[in-house]
Amino acid sequence: MKNLGQLLLALLFVFMGVRTAKADLFKYTDRSTFEALGTIVYNYGFDDIGGNFTHPGNPWTTHGVTYTSLDNLVVGPGPSTGYTTNGTPMIGNNAWNPVSGSLESGPAYTLFGFDVGYGNSDDLGTDILITTDSSSYSWSVDVPRADAPAFYGFAASTGEFIKDFELDYSNSLTTGKLILLDNVTVGHVTPVPAPGATILGVIGVATSAWFLRRRRKTKVATESAVYGGLNWNRPIDGAV
Repeated sequence: MKNLGQLLLALLFVFMGVRTAKADLFKYTDRSTFEALGTIVYNYGFDDIGGNFTHPGNPWTTHGVTYTSLDNLVVGPGPSTGYTTNGTPMIGNNAWNPVSGSLESGPAYTLFGFDVGYGNSDDLGTDILITTDSSSYSWSVDVPRADAPAFYGFAASTGEFIKDFELDYSNSLTTGKLILLDNVTVGHVTPVPAPGATILGVIGVATSAWFLRRRRKTKVATESAVYGGLNWNRPIDGAV
C-alpha cells in the first residue's frame, strides 16, 4: 500500500507539471472554425470610414485594437485609389510595411484574427508575428491579392493572452507592396476542460482517499495497542 501512495503522488506531480507548463498559440485559416472557439467581441471592417485614402491617426485605437504602423492608412474600395481591395475599406501602412498593432490589454483577448491581402500584387512571402504575455510566435505565409484575401486567426492557450501583432515582408528585396487588413476580430476562447484536468482530478481524489484510509487504519491500530492491554475486569477504584 505504501508503494501505491507513492505512485499516486508521483502521478499527481507529473500531471500538475504538464498542466502548468503547457502554453501555445494555435493558427486557423477558416473563419467559421475560428469564431466557433469562443465569444467574438469585435469584428471591425472599417466600413464607417469613407474616402479613397484616409489617415485615421498614428497611433489609432478602435474596436479593441491600437494600430501602430508608421503611417496608418485606410484605403477605400474605389478604383481611383490604384489599389485592389475586397470591395470595402482596408487598413495598411502608408510607408508600405510593416503593418502592426496592439490589442487592448484590459480584456486579455485570447482570440485575434483578420483578413489580409496585397493591394497591388501577390506577395513574395509574408511574416506574421504574434506576441502574447509570455512568448512570441511567427509564421511565414503566402498572402494573395486583396480582392480575394486570406484569413488568419490565432487562439491562445489557457493562461495566455494576445498582446501585439506585426505583418512584414519575408523577402528583404520586396518593395512597393501594400499589405491590407480587413475584418479585424478579437474575442475570448471558451475554456474547455482538457483531458489532463480530468485525470488530474481523479488522481487527486484517489490520493486523498488513500491517505484518509491509511490514517484511519493507523488510528485503529494505535487504539487496539493501547486499550488491548487493559484489564477491563479490574475495579475502577483499583481494589483487587
